[in-house]
Amino acid sequence: MSGYKHVFLGAFVVLLLITGCNPAESPAPPILIEPVTENKTEPEPDAIVRVWSYFDLPELEESVKKEFPTVDIEIQTFEYENFTDAYIEALVNGTAPDVMVIDNGRAGYFNTIEGLDNLLDPPYNAGEYWSAIPEHLRGLYRSFKGGRFIAVPMKLDAAVTLYRADIMEQYGFPSEPDELTAFIKDADNLVKMAETLKKDGKYIFTTASDPVNIVSFAGNILNEELAFTRTSPAYGDSIELARIIQRGELSLQHSIWSEQGKAAVQEGRVAMLFLGQWGVQLLQEWSPETKGKWRMAQLPFGVYGFAGGSSVAVSSQSRHKELAWEVVKRMTSPDLGVSEDERSPFLGGQNTGPIISESLRNMKVQIPTPFDHELEKLWWDSVNILVWSEHSIEKEFTRLEQEVERIIGDKRKFLLQP
Repeated sequence: MSGYKHVFLGAFVVLLLITGCNPAESPAPPILIEPVTENKTEPEPDAIVRVWSYFDLPELEESVKKEFPTVDIEIQTFEYENFTDAYIEALVNGTAPDVMVIDNGRAGYFNTIEGLDNLLDPPYNAGEYWSAIPEHLRGLYRSFKGGRFIAVPMKLDAAVTLYRADIMEQYGFPSEPDELTAFIKDADNLVKMAETLKKDGKYIFTTASDPVNIVSFAGNILNEELAFTRTSPAYGDSIELARIIQRGELSLQHSIWSEQGKAAVQEGRVAMLFLGQWGVQLLQEWSPETKGKWRMAQLPFGVYGFAGGSSVAVSSQSRHKELAWEVVKRMTSPDLGVSEDERSPFLGGQNTGPIISESLRNMKVQIPTPFDHELEKLWWDSVNILVWSEHSIEKEFTRLEQEVERIIGDKRKFLLQP
């Protein structure tokens, strides 16, 4: 497996587990991955629960040991760019851990394969968690077919606007969250704001393509029928706005993930960001001296968007399923981390709960697929061409649809057949 390219592991992993390594072969029954017996050279404690993640889990072991002092928690952390391949390789070769933390943006790699337990079955009986997930978001946590509940969300993350209220007030723009949300529904107001702030070296856009990213928060690149979704007028309009920003040099021209972008945030030259609600923690780490100056509002254009987050699954190979579920319960909550009263000192004590709840209620249906990662790259390559040129948006969208069809092709029937 280590020699397989990432795109094979991603977009074609369903074929790997259904037909073997040759997509041209006739479909065969799915491969059921069996646990592998390991030889132990030393006595082991009552149990070792292995947890894989792509970020640190510093409090997990202590939390579990409070109730299960003889249980060992073995945590392995992977780099984000490597975790998908590592997880899939382990599921295929029989070396998977008990518990796996999955990025929701990569859920499509895992919802079409064998290897993750249905958490509605014993010993998990996780109906309370399943019922708490809004119906239109359940596709993120279930198998693509069959409706198996394969991962529990650690938290439901909405995409939001984070903005410097002090800068808005200084320049005469709405500074209260509700007022700003209404104001930025109109693209012309955003352009006016960008032009005004640019005169003093401040920006509400970090890159010209920010409007496209905002609209892209709204939903998946493919729908339930595996048809391309990003040719609607909203996407065309966002590209036209991005062209205005690019021509007028109305953006910082640096991603916040770059050193220049991070420095601009710290220097007070970035007045607005469009991120998941986790962006609040990011700002706290990057710019703690701005505590009390930031606020949260909904996204521009009336968009309600989903911003990834993480979920937790139990491998079918786990030999300690009850204990694995105890670990999962300590990483999640039946209320999914959503509260109507969630006040943030960093945001000046603002209650962000109603904003998150409203966004989650109004999001579009989320359906991750194994093609998403490859198609996202294709999409953003086209967006960058369109933003920096005068190419016909309509013609490029037509070309994109044709290219998506070429990539998916006959593989669609393997996912959509009953």
